[in-house]
This record gives sequence, C-alpha cells and structure tokens, in this order.
Amino acid sequence: MRTLRNTAIRRTFILFLPLLCLPILFSPTASAAVLGDADGDGEITPADARAALRVAVQLDRPDERAGDMDVDGDGKITPDDARFILRRAVWLDCLFPVEAPYPAPADGGPLAVTVDAPFALVYAEDENLLLYRQNIYEPTAPASLLKLLTALTALRWCEPTQLFAVGDEIDMIAEDSSVCGLEKGWQLPLEHLLCGAMLCSGNDAAYCIAVNVARTVADVGSDAQAVACFVGLMNRTARELGMASTVAMTPDGYDAPGQRSTPADLLTLARAALDNRLLADICSRPSFSFSLPDKTEIVWKSTNRYLNQNDRFYDPHVDGLKGGFTDDAGCCLISSWQIAGKRYIAIVMGLDSFNARYHLSSVLMNAVAPGSVTVQPENPEENGPADEEKPTEKPSETYFPAG
Repeated sequence: MRTLRNTAIRRTFILFLPLLCLPILFSPTASAAVLGDADGDGEITPADARAALRVAVQLDRPDERAGDMDVDGDGKITPDDARFILRRAVWLDCLFPVEAPYPAPADGGPLAVTVDAPFALVYAEDENLLLYRQNIYEPTAPASLLKLLTALTALRWCEPTQLFAVGDEIDMIAEDSSVCGLEKGWQLPLEHLLCGAMLCSGNDAAYCIAVNVARTVADVGSDAQAVACFVGLMNRTARELGMASTVAMTPDGYDAPGQRSTPADLLTLARAALDNRLLADICSRPSFSFSLPDKTEIVWKSTNRYLNQNDRFYDPHVDGLKGGFTDDAGCCLISSWQIAGKRYIAIVMGLDSFNARYHLSSVLMNAVAPGSVTVQPENPEENGPADEEKPTEKPSETYFPAG
C-alpha cells in the first residue's frame, strides 16, 4: 500500500511540476538571466525580443521578421513584448526539449595504428563508429575549425544569395589573422563570404558574416554588439547540434578566454557541415573565383593541401573540410574522406607542425584502408621534391597564422 501511495505522489508531483514553474516563467520581475538576455547587456530589450523570434521561438510562422513582433498590438516592439516571447521560449524548451540530431557514435574498436597527436579520431559515417580515438572528450582551443559553426549559423538565418556589406568590422580582427583580402565597401553574397572564410580561412570574412547576420536577426548598435549577438547564435546552434562541451567566444576561432571545444564535439560539427549541401560543396573546392563590379577578378585558393593537385599531400579521396592554427590550439585538421563508397572523418589537433596534420591524417586513413591512401612523409628529404605550399604555412606569415 505504501509503495502504491508513494508512486501516486511521484506521479502527481511530475504532473504538476510545470505549473510550479509558471510563476517564474511569467513573473514580470523574473531576471534577465532567467528569461534570456540575448545580447548579454544585462537587460531584456526590444533587441532581445527580435532575436527571440528569429532564434528561439519562430512561433507558427518561421518566415516572420522583426516587424511582426508587436505582441500587445500597441504599435511598438517593447520590452514587454520581449519578455512575453522569451517566456514562451523558456516554456517551450521545458516542455519540448530538442533531441540532438547526431547520435553519439559507438566504439568500433582500435585501429592497428598509433599516432603521436594530442587529440585524434577516425569516424566511419556509414556504421556510426569511432575507429580510433585519443583524448576526444578533453577540452581544447578549436582554432579556425570553429568557422564551420560560423557558416552553419549564418546559413540558418540568411539565404546564400543575400548581399552583405563589408564595413568597419573587418578592423576588429587580430593583426596576425588569416585573411581573404576583403575591402570596405564591397557588396558580396553570403555564399562568396563563406568561400572566403572556408577556403582562405579569412577572419575578415568571418567578422563580416557575423555582423551582417546579426543585423538581419536583431536590432544591434555597434559592430561589437553585432558580433556578440552572432556569437550567441553560434552557441545556440552548438547546443542544438548536441555540442555540449563547446563555447564560442569569437566568430573566427581566434584564441579567446573561455573559448573551447572537444574533438568529439567537432566531429558532430563536421557531420552537420557535411549534411549541409552548400557548405560541404564549398569545403570541397580547391579554389573559388568571382569578379567585382569593376571587373577585378578575385581568386581564393583553399589552404587544404589535400585538395591541391600540385601538392605532394594531394589525395583524391578527400573532399574537405577545414584546417586551423592558433597558439593555443596548435595545428589542426578535419578531413572528410570517401573510400570505396564509404565516408570517413579524421580529426587531428594540437600538433606543432603544419605538415604533421596531413601526414598523421593519412597515416590514420591508411590504417582504415590499407593501400588506398598514400602516406607522404612529414618532412621530405632535403634533396627531395620542393614543397611548394610549405612557405605559406609558416606561423609568421600574415595569410595563414590563425587559420
């Protein structure tokens, strides 16, 4: 009898638990931290309301824009409208939590190989198996691998054909950033800027994307506020993908306090990037060219040496994805391989050599498919073939240091 009574009590508590939350969700004095301070300014403002509609709720009409946010019909978007929308956002999240779209892979057993890398993994997509793993749940700086999250976030809220203006935000990048050479006043489609961010690892392109997407989503003032808003969108995208150990602090992956990810989370990010047809296509391109209105021809070449047919590391099995380097992250690489009709993803991170990331990725993939992958030495003999790409990958160079 006591067991039945306890069971009934538990069921009653679970049934009425949501009602206990109502005073918090709908209290006019609930704090900004509880309700969702979208832009991080410590207050719930009309900008938060607009961000809530476009990002958190979308209600019944996902194509609505900020202009349709007047909840109480007073002709203005006010903090009261913001609070109403944000409460609904919290309430819906409580009732209908979103399940991560990428189930965790099973352990497929160790490969008969060991690589000297602080972080490494090999993933078989078809079987959803981890074939090799080394410290994949340990936090580390993500470097420009984080730009994949930047791209996915931008494509969630803007069309690839939407024109973005290049402005003063490109002055916000670090002095030693990798760049694609944007100039103020250019008007480029989002797709072009994604090519600049993915192929050249352009931090200038990442900041241009961040500011323009944020201003599409919400009313923001300065470039710094727009970047902060976009980084918030990145973190929401990460959570919805199931990247629980990832925190973005910048749109370009440049080292910043508190910014972190794990190889396991970056595997999830890579899977999402490959599922996005446009982003997967961009990351597979060895180059991209376009003309400015004045007929100037712009050519952006991929930093991914696997894609360059003239590079000794070239491998026809590879169709992406992204490399990176910062002082905190070391040399990193996410590679997507297709061998015998099956896709594999290899990730190596924390290396102190630019060549090592390609050499060790090939070693891992050769263990998966012996005889299919050519393993080039990390450092060729001095009298061997010239390594044409090597000079451009020195950390002292302006073009590649943070990308």
